Amino acid sequence: MKKYLIVLPLLIFSTILHAKGGAEHREDMQKVYPFAAEECKPAFDLYELVNAYLDYPNYDLNCKDNSKQRKRCEKPKFLNDDPFKNTIWENHRIWYHWGFSQDPKKFKPLQNKVKQNIDEGKLKDEDVDLFWEQLKKIHSKRNLQLMTISKDFLGYQNQNISQLSEAQRKQVGGFVAILYDIHILGDWMTEKTDVIADVNYIYRDIYTSIEDIAGYKEGSASNNNKIAVRKIKKVLQQHENSPSEFLEALATDFTPFLLSLDGGIYNYKKKFAAIGYKPKDKRYW
Repeated sequence: MKKYLIVLPLLIFSTILHAKGGAEHREDMQKVYPFAAEECKPAFDLYELVNAYLDYPNYDLNCKDNSKQRKRCEKPKFLNDDPFKNTIWENHRIWYHWGFSQDPKKFKPLQNKVKQNIDEGKLKDEDVDLFWEQLKKIHSKRNLQLMTISKDFLGYQNQNISQLSEAQRKQVGGFVAILYDIHILGDWMTEKTDVIADVNYIYRDIYTSIEDIAGYKEGSASNNNKIAVRKIKKVLQQHENSPSEFLEALATDFTPFLLSLDGGIYNYKKKFAAIGYKPKDKRYW
């Protein structure tokens, strides 16, 4: 009996310390969204691209064959050149793990690392503005790539992002932002959480994305709004004390919420069936 009392805590501790790999992040996404795993290749590819965006700072989302690029790269490419080549950063999580919608300049862990590089003489004060300018440029480019991929997945291949209505842009952004947040929630279950977005920020971002996916409008009495605000948010808010429990609740409740929506662009059941995506349960569509 004593043997098990010793081993069990060690097993729990090792689970907490374990860093999630791409396959595990993808499995989390598959549990939340309604699509079949490898049988629905467009969804599988979307999950892979979102995870690559977060874990490989130099990963080219537009490249058709990135197999040779899937090497761990700890920082964006512009930092390899003057005046930044001597700077030192945290592991890859310091990049892009601030949340899909957050301005990286407001990301406290990154602010602290910039200050540390200045204090250690690795970054000059006069080069800080250039750093934020370059980062903003690459961040905007990569976010646009994710939005474009999400747009195409939702059936808007014949329209540019600029041609989408405000409702469609919110829908597209919300759809990919939740995948993005699922990845960060997974990282919150590991030991290295000091360089990723605050978990409460991620919860709020998910709630905003849920509203955008449902076409929520303040004061509206539509059925979609009732579902988005009163039901799923109420369920999720009960689990904010634990990222793992929150993710489990999302895995249980997000797909029923998504497929219960109706009206125009928000009838996801009809949309996914028309596109030809394979569901993980035949009863879905």
